[in-house]
Order: sequence, then structure tokens, then C-alpha cells
Amino acid sequence: QVPPQIEKIKGVIKSGDTISSLLDPYLPLKQIYKLCARKVDGFSLSRIKTGQAFTIVVKNRQLVWFEYEIDEKDRVIVQKQNEAFSIVKKAIEYDLVQETVSGRIITNLSNAIKQAGEKNELAMKLADIFAWDIDFIRDIRPGDQFRLLVKKKYRSGKFSGYADIEAAFFTNRDIEYKAFLFEDSKGGKGYYDEDGGSLQKSFLKAPLSYSRISSGFTYKRMHP
Repeated sequence: QVPPQIEKIKGVIKSGDTISSLLDPYLPLKQIYKLCARKVDGFSLSRIKTGQAFTIVVKNRQLVWFEYEIDEKDRVIVQKQNEAFSIVKKAIEYDLVQETVSGRIITNLSNAIKQAGEKNELAMKLADIFAWDIDFIRDIRPGDQFRLLVKKKYRSGKFSGYADIEAAFFTNRDIEYKAFLFEDSKGGKGYYDEDGGSLQKSFLKAPLSYSRISSGFTYKRMHP
């Protein structure tokens, strides 16, 4: 008995790729159209995007598995079961590792995070937590410090971004601001100080943007 020939193809969606061009060698066009018509949680296979990862598994040149990563959170899986195909959306599974990150401001928060060996995504997350108390372009001074406890995401041993910052401490002008993540019974998350007060107040000191955490210092204050 000849063993089945199983082939696994992994890749990234390129410009000009369509679900038809990807699956046409392994599945009749009529069947591909039927799969595109079956939306799962509002997603259709006809909406694949450039830059997203995919995996194709074929058995004797016939499709048995197709996986497409919708975004960093979810993936859609097409699987052959008997003579029919199932299509489901599932969360992407990551290994979460809790780590401590700390640093000192020399020029701006973005550069300090990079000096600590981290990505700018973490600087945005940290600035977002304290945005109601600290204006990250007018209030930041050389020597300000931060320390935080964050869960990093890994997939197959490769760093894949950040999950939640669980606790953060930021010293600005000799005042230490503290933030602790709390999740309620309904899954809602928010940051609170050591006294249980919410950090998300009704008034935001300044709109957040990348430019606000990567700018140099200024001592200028706008007239109210």
C-alpha cells in the first residue's frame, strides 16, 4: 500500500494573491466559492489581506487543511471532514511570559523603551496608562524613571508582542505614579492606583500619539 503524500505549505499573503489563486491547485473553483460564501463571525475568506500568514496542508494533492491568520488575535481554519469542509474561527494561542522592564528617561519615553531592549508598542501602552496624569511632551524630564510588569507573547519560541501591563510605576518630577491592572467579573479591564482610584478620569491631559512620546523636551507651556 502506497503511503499518502502529505505536503505542508506555509507562507504570507502577497500583493495580488486571492483565496482562489492559493487554493485552486488543490480544490475545485466551485468549492472555493462555496467556502467564501460561508462567513464565520462576519469574516469571509474572500477578504484575505497582504502580509498575513497562512498554512495549507494537502494530502495526495487534495486540500485537507487551510489556516489563515486574520490578525494577531484570531485565525480561521478550514478542515476537510469526510467529504465536507468545516470552517471555524479560533483564537491564536500564545505562550505568555511575565517579565519586568525598567528604564530611565534621557530624551523621551520612546527612546528609553528602546534602550531597555523593547519595542515602541510597549511605550504606547505605558503612555496610555498614565495619559490622564502625565503630559508626555511637556511634563517629562531627564532622569524620570519607569518600572513595569508586563506579559510578553511568544509563539513557537519567537517574541510576538505584548499582552497586558499588569503593574506600572512612573516617576515624573520626583512624584511616583502607580498603576495596577484589575479585571472585573465580566472581563472588563482597567487601571487603578494603590487606593483603588481609577486612572481613567474624565479629562485627558493631552491626546496620545506616537509624536507625543518620541518628542524631545520642552519647557514651554501654552496659555490656557
